Amino acid sequence: MAGSPPPGAAEAAQQVRSSGTPVGVMEWFTTLIPPNPVEAAASGNMVSLIVFVFLLALATARSAPESREPLVRFFKALGEVMLLLVGWIITLAPIAVFALVLPLAVQGGGALVGAVGYYIASFAIGSAIVVALLYPIVASLGGIGIGRFARAVLPTQMIAISCSSSIASLPAMVSRADALGIPARVSGFVLPLAVSVFKPAAGVAWVVGVLFVSRVYGIEIGARELGIVAAAAVLLSFAAPGVPRGAFLLLTPLLTAIGLPAEGVGVLIAVDLIPDMFATVINVTGDVTATALVARLSRDDVVPAAPPVPAAGAA
Repeated sequence: MAGSPPPGAAEAAQQVRSSGTPVGVMEWFTTLIPPNPVEAAASGNMVSLIVFVFLLALATARSAPESREPLVRFFKALGEVMLLLVGWIITLAPIAVFALVLPLAVQGGGALVGAVGYYIASFAIGSAIVVALLYPIVASLGGIGIGRFARAVLPTQMIAISCSSSIASLPAMVSRADALGIPARVSGFVLPLAVSVFKPAAGVAWVVGVLFVSRVYGIEIGARELGIVAAAAVLLSFAAPGVPRGAFLLLTPLLTAIGLPAEGVGVLIAVDLIPDMFATVINVTGDVTATALVARLSRDDVVPAAPPVPAAGAA
């Protein structure tokens, strides 16, 4: 990045250079299983903590009902309380983000503006590629023509751009799925589930976001680090909390794991307004695509579009 580096960039780069030999991919995956989950939680090692929670959930599901039900009730109540706490933090986040980004803007000046433009343009191009790939997928595997699918999903995409929320776009997705002839019993189950856990935009958001943070702080990262981020986006996006910018909470430990400052998440949040529109378009298009594929796999053939009803008195 041209111009003066942002505050902390030199220290971050020096810390990365002095951190020793980079950890290999297999070694990194080995460290995902924490020897002490309490220590992992206290030290902020979120990736290892999520792996432990996943294994604990599997064990809980296989336990006796009298042991499983109290645990499920406890963690459900704890999850609701923690989401409320995270909501408070997100509400106050704009103040903290402003305080973080202001020194970057003063120090970086026009160079930072150029980096933001690069980030938005890269995100838009990546989003367009992903959405374009979904059309032939739904045509070949879902049995819906590309033109028909594009016309049906377009209103949902417009709503996604205007509100940047997959949940707010859910009624439109249900309506357009019905217009595509997808059975209501399939769309009524798959779409709410997909909105909650299926986030195909995570791969684009995390990879492009990591490239942007590395550009802002002047720290080079390689293909191995990008591969780790892409794999983590696929595996961990299902665990993103259902709050605005919730996926960035999972990206924070990944930044530190690949040698980037955790403060970069604040920079991403500050410039996320426009990229979030593109990400929502990917998500809602992917949700409708997944619903069409499930309908096809469940042997509920998609009903073809009904012919127009002739007007009364027509010859």
